[in-house]
Formats: sequence, structure tokens, C-alpha cells
Amino acid sequence: MNNQKRVWYKILQVTIVLLAFLFLYSKLKEDFSWQFLEEINQPELLVWILLLLPVNSGLEAVKWWKLTRSFSKQSFGKAFQSILLGSFYTLFTPNRIGDGAGRVQMLPSGNKSRGTFAFINGSMSQFLCTVVFGGFALAIIQQWYSPLDSEWWPFAQWVRWPIWIGTILLLLLYIEPGWVTMAKDLTKEESWIGKRVRTLQQYSRRQNAGTLFLSAFRYAVFATQFYFALKLFGLDGSTFEIYLRIGILYLATTLIPTVALAELGVRESFAILLFPAAGISEEGAMAATFLLWIVNLLIPALVGGLLFLKTKPARS
Repeated sequence: MNNQKRVWYKILQVTIVLLAFLFLYSKLKEDFSWQFLEEINQPELLVWILLLLPVNSGLEAVKWWKLTRSFSKQSFGKAFQSILLGSFYTLFTPNRIGDGAGRVQMLPSGNKSRGTFAFINGSMSQFLCTVVFGGFALAIIQQWYSPLDSEWWPFAQWVRWPIWIGTILLLLLYIEPGWVTMAKDLTKEESWIGKRVRTLQQYSRRQNAGTLFLSAFRYAVFATQFYFALKLFGLDGSTFEIYLRIGILYLATTLIPTVALAELGVRESFAILLFPAAGISEEGAMAATFLLWIVNLLIPALVGGLLFLKTKPARS
């Protein structure tokens, strides 16, 4: 990406975040009420949300450890520390791109390229799970359509076909090595697609399948955390519908470019659009989303910050 494109991309990211905060302000400035706090009648759900945090981070650490152990020989404990350090970097970089830099820093020197390939592979598998589940949710959410969905529904109808087609192509590339070889012939080696094609060539079909399984398991964990958070703040609707709406929210925030602080403001805006139709106040939807941001992103980032203060780049 040349400098001019970077500038325009940065402008787009900042504009999206500003629009998100303006949307939140317009929605909540007059009717905001703290009444949703009175609807917290299952405080044990907060305990479950916190207990699932190490499971969430642990699954990502297992994935990173499996992707890097063939060349780095790092222990699982070191892989877990890498995840936390990556979370710290993520807090200050757009669309979590700092995550990879934090992880690679913990690898022995001389492994930067392989570590970058490993990070791209793991990110692709998590991205695939997000678009697969999100695309599935878009396909069947219509039977739960509510007039409260009118603000986002027309746009969803327009984007779902490109999402479905893109999902199928990505799955073919990720799972089947033969398609990767064909894609390599059609892409420039240093292009965005070309780099990811090269990444997939570093791993076997079996390794990619295992990574995809771990990513799907992790997706189920953080989606369940979100479900518990929504229930904590008064949501009382169909469990299946709630998971579908969670899938659409994660899909949207994954596809939309944002600046630092890990989609703060953007995710809350989508929560206000998506969840009131399922039986929760706008304030409750925003609070649940912000709680998940604190638990899954801020807490690991703070722990990673402590590691950053006392950790030096690994040496061979």
C-alpha cells in the first residue's frame, strides 16, 4: 500500500469511528436511562464471563503454539505470554495489526518471516470462522426480522451475496492446497492476496484444518461470553436468534476498518442496531458490548503491558 493509499485508508478509519460515536450520541443523548442496571438479576453470569476469559486466550495461545512450534521450539507458556503481549500492542493499532508484532517479538531472532506467516495463517482461520458464522446468520435471520431492524436490514440484503461468495472462495483457498497453487499463479507475490497465498503454502491441509477447528472453538467461546453479557443486562429472547445477531455483529466489526482501541464505539453502535429487536434496551446492548471489550481486550492488554515493561525481544 503506497503512502497516498495509506493516508486515504487512515481517513476512512477515523471517519468510521467518528460516525460511530456520533450515532451513539444521537441514539442515547435524550433517552439514556440507567434503568438497565436494575435488570441485572443474574450476577453469576459475570463470573462465567470472567471464567471464559482464560479459555478464550488459552485457545488462541494453543493455536499460536501449534503454528510456531516447528521452527521456534517455544513452550506453551511462552506462547501464552505472546498472546498477552500482542493484546497490548493491539490496543494502540488499527484493526489489531499490532497483535502480530507483539507475538513475533517473543520469538527467537531469525524467525520473523516464519512468525509472520504463522500469524497471518491464524488470523485467516479466525477471520474465516467469523465470516462463515456471520454469513450463515445473514442467510436465516430474516425469520426473526423486526421493524426495529429497518435501519440495517436493507444494507445487509445488499452485502450478503458478496459475503457468501467471498466466504466460499476463502474456504477453498484455506483448506485445499491445490487451489492455493492456482491462486499463486494468478497473483503478484508481494500483493495482499499473494502474501496470504504464500502463507498457506507453509502449512499442510491437516494443519490448516486443526487451526480452523481451534478458531471455531474460540469463536464459540467469545460468542457465549457475549450471550452471557447480554443476558446480564436484561436480554430475554430466543437463544438461537441472539447467537445469530452476535454473528452478524462480529462479521460487521471484522469487515469494517477502524482505528486503535479495538473497534471501541463501532461495536457498540452495531449492538444498538442489532439487539433491541431481540428484547434488550439500547443502553443494555451498549453496556454488554462495552463489558466484553473490557474483559476480552482491555484486561489482557493490561497484563500484556506489564509483560512489555519487563520483556525484551527474544534472542537465539
